[in-house]
Amino acid sequence: MLSIAGRFADIITLNPPVAPDGNSIDMAEATAEATAQQIAWIREAAGDRFARLEIGNFVIGGVKTDREQQLDPRIAAAFRSRTTGEQQSPKAFIP
Repeated sequence: MLSIAGRFADIITLNPPVAPDGNSIDMAEATAEATAQQIAWIREAAGDRFARLEIGNFVIGGVKTDREQQLDPRIAAAFRSRTTGEQQSPKAFIP
């Protein structure tokens, strides 16, 4: 799909895949390495037009405070690895 987008789209947004249940995302795919691979596929398919593409990336941010706060369970579930079940921290990647 990213190769097709690289050939024809002007704007491409990179997102981790949605889980088969449709209610969560696989944060194991939201790594710097996975993002770099996605950009490489786009770059190869886009050729000379790569420099003109607008590429966006999936980002979730948070702020840590001194007060104890609980993350909404729906958001917490999104950061649980579909492969290991372990809680994961979101990481930003800027290519």
